[in-house]
Amino acid sequence: MDPLQHPFELDGDAAKELAGLVASSTAASDGEHGQGEDGRKTVHRAG
Repeated sequence: MDPLQHPFELDGDAAKELAGLVASSTAASDGEHGQGEDGRKTVHRAG
């Protein structure tokens, strides 16, 4: 299975770890806007 083709087929621990990394990265890069409820509301900031 290619993880790039099936990015959401992770076991629970891996999914939680990945979500945590994404949330931390988003919060760090979009700190002035805060983080959206679903983590996607601040992605439009180009940096």
